[in-house]
Amino acid sequence: MNKRLTLNLSLAVVIIVLALLVIFEPGKDKAPELPKLTSLADDKIQHVTIERVGRDTLVFEKQADGWHITQPLQLHANEFRVTGVAHAAQTPSHARFPQAGRDLKQYELNAPKIKLTLDGQLIEFGGVNPLDNRRYVRVGETIHLVADDVFLRANGDAAGFVSTALVPDHAQEISEIKLPQLTVQKDKDSGKWTVTPAIANLSTDDIVKFVDEWRHAQALQVSAYNGTPTGEHVTLAFSSTTPPRVFDLMGKDSDLILGRKDAGVMYQFTAEIKQRLFTLKPPVTETPTPTPAK
Repeated sequence: MNKRLTLNLSLAVVIIVLALLVIFEPGKDKAPELPKLTSLADDKIQHVTIERVGRDTLVFEKQADGWHITQPLQLHANEFRVTGVAHAAQTPSHARFPQAGRDLKQYELNAPKIKLTLDGQLIEFGGVNPLDNRRYVRVGETIHLVADDVFLRANGDAAGFVSTALVPDHAQEISEIKLPQLTVQKDKDSGKWTVTPAIANLSTDDIVKFVDEWRHAQALQVSAYNGTPTGEHVTLAFSSTTPPRVFDLMGKDSDLILGRKDAGVMYQFTAEIKQRLFTLKPPVTETPTPTPAK
């Protein structure tokens, strides 16, 4: 090994050691963990209520198959959205002080913008501290300063808390898909799929793949039911006890919007997903190119 190579290796070792010292900072005490807003374990919470000034009160309940929104809608909830709100129980408190003797108006807690109740624990959200953009929050007799993300998560519209899954996880197997121009149905006795009108060269695998597209469809977003339906419908029927779901086709845009007037929501899908949900045909087989004669 020549001297230049030895010197380069030594320098490399020194650089690595210095980098490790910067990253791990040996001998420096870690910053103490900030106290939590409440003593509740967020993964144990069963009931969530969100009250907003001048808007509908939202009520969520954790059931055996996950979170449900029970007011003002009655649907499966978006697990990620509700869990994010429930996580307020364990959000770090960056500063805190007793409310006794203080004017709540200066913190905008005299008329809270949002009242969040987690299993009976009330959390009230006031204004924002302009110095650090943290939100004033009152829990019991204490005022806290917390990051503003919880407030933003709790401030969404009711429809935004609905699950984006067109078919809930608990639903039984799809037994029929009725589209404006096509019906796919499974015989309850033989288990055989039929397509009306018939499509030539269609295999059972093609049909099952098509049904799975509907079974696992996830909307880009869910919004409140509005607009004018086209008059055409999509009906999904299920085996056993799950009631059928009827959707209105909304508009003629390239995107797909399926409305549930009975539930008060609409599901929006991209044009690509629309193509997969409304197109059932056998795969195109390429004709082999003949080999030219020698």
